Parts: sequence; C-alpha cells; structure tokens
Amino acid sequence: MIKYKAQNNLIVWKLELPIFIDSGSIIDIETNGYNEIIAFGYISKNVLVSVLRTKNTDYDQFLNQIYKKLKKLEKPFYGYNTDFEIKFLGYKDSWIDLMGIHKKLSKIKKTKFPKLKELSPSSYLEYYNINLDIPNSEIPTHWRNYLIKQDESLLETIIRHNIMDLISELHLLITHGFIKSELKL
Repeated sequence: MIKYKAQNNLIVWKLELPIFIDSGSIIDIETNGYNEIIAFGYISKNVLVSVLRTKNTDYDQFLNQIYKKLKKLEKPFYGYNTDFEIKFLGYKDSWIDLMGIHKKLSKIKKTKFPKLKELSPSSYLEYYNINLDIPNSEIPTHWRNYLIKQDESLLETIIRHNIMDLISELHLLITHGFIKSELKL
C-alpha cells in the first residue's frame, strides 16, 4: 500500500530519494485517456512527488497548480517519449527525451522501440513475480472505475503507476549519459 496525504481534494505522495538530480527535473503525467490530466509527478533534486486529483478536484485549479509548479521546477525537463508531456504541458524547448538514445539504437539495430517498463527497475520485481504496476493503457479504466464506485482505494494503482514511471525515468537518466558517451550517440 502506498502511503499518501490527502489535501485540497488531491492525493499527494512524497518520497525523499537517496540520489540527487544535479540539474533539471523528471516529469511524468497520467491522463484519463482523453484530454485531461489526472496525475502529475516529478522528481526534483532528491524528492519524488506524485499528485493525483480526485473527483472533487476543480480541474482548472489542478491545471493552474501544475503550471505554477512547472515554472518553479528546474529545467531541462526529462521524460519518456516527451511528445506526450509536451502536448499537455507545453514548454516545447525545455524537454530532453530520455528515450532518444533508445530510438536511435532501435533504428540502428533494426529492433522494436522498447517500452519504458522494458528498460526499467520494475523488470527486477517481475523477476520475482511481483507486479506493482499496470500498463499505461489501463489507467483510464481505473480512473473510470473510481468515478463510478467512488472508492479512493482504486486510485492507488494510478498513483503507483506514476511513481513507477518516475523511478524508471530516473533509472534512464542515470544510464543516459553513460550510454550516450560509450556508444557515441
């Protein structure tokens, strides 16, 4: 069970990490499958934060809080396949796509472009048959189920997914420089 704090109709999960990002911030969002953000997560310095709205959250106010936070977070923004985040958040010139190297490698090696989970620490847990995450495609279904049943425990899978994505992107950021220099990409 993920521990969180409810505040202002939001669910906020925060974790201090034993690693420090020297410059920039990792950003990840989850959507309802249409055009609304339901979760906004980031890693800045040594803190991971995931914020999930509830059915009682004023959506415009939620977006304003995200945009205020984006103004304060250190740039560049790092993300997985950043076209998605740019579509919802903007800041087109402030992003570094952590999958850029993998896109190049896939093209060079003529292989399928990997999913984030295939390059991430969550695969370590799967080795032990522990699955703490759901696929991106299931996020909208979990959100709709929550709206219908009004059971906040259903939101746990969404916030856990956002956190696992952020941790996976942190892993990519750590390996990004090494791969880039070693393979001269």
